[in-house]
Parts: sequence; C-alpha cells; structure tokens
Amino acid sequence: MGSGKKNIWLESDSIVTRKSPKPLRLNTLENIYVKEHDIKSKITRSFFIAVVFSLPIFLFRPLVGIGVFSIIGIVGYLLTKKYELRVGVFNNDDVGVVESGLYSSNEREELDGIVRLVMEYKTGK
Repeated sequence: MGSGKKNIWLESDSIVTRKSPKPLRLNTLENIYVKEHDIKSKITRSFFIAVVFSLPIFLFRPLVGIGVFSIIGIVGYLLTKKYELRVGVFNNDDVGVVESGLYSSNEREELDGIVRLVMEYKTGK
C-alpha cells in the first residue's frame, strides 16, 4: 500500500474495495479471515489458470501450447498475491453461506486491520 491510497476500507456498515463497484454489507457476513497462499497453493493456482488458457492452443498447435502454458504459468505465479481476504456471505436459505475471495494483497497488515474492524463492528451490534 505504498501509494498512500487505501484499496479496501469500511464505510458506515459496508466493506468497500477500490476494484468493486458494489459495497459488501457487513450484516450479510457470516465469517471473515485472511488466507495466506504458500508456494504450493500459488503453484496449484497458476497451474490451473495455465491449463485453462493454454488448452485450446495446445489442441491445435501442441508445441506452441507448451510454450503458452509455460508463460501463463510463470506469469500467473508471479501475479498471485500472498494474502487473500476471504468472506462467507449468507445470501438465502437455499444456497446458504457462500465463501469467496474479496481482496488480495501482498501486505497482511492491511487485511488484518479490516478483519479487526469488522469483528469490532459485529461484536458492537
């Protein structure tokens, strides 16, 4: 967060991220935590991204597909952030709680601060 601008913050009763057009209301949150991606999970994630995007090319041009797979795999690994803010959101009784990644960062302090603020809000209500 070296630029001085916040990328994720609390605004009244919602979590707002710079990249999301719609704030996430705190009363719909069931749980919130910070997940740390280790080397194994980053490799797994980049592998699956590389497979999805290089498979169509590999089917028509196998040698080019191998090169594309390698490039996408390396770029995917390098672009995967180390920490991810995960939230469980309750939508309705049919679906239940849906967990998803809200925001990714290489700085854990920023995400821990949001988790702390959300927990304070939840216990205060």
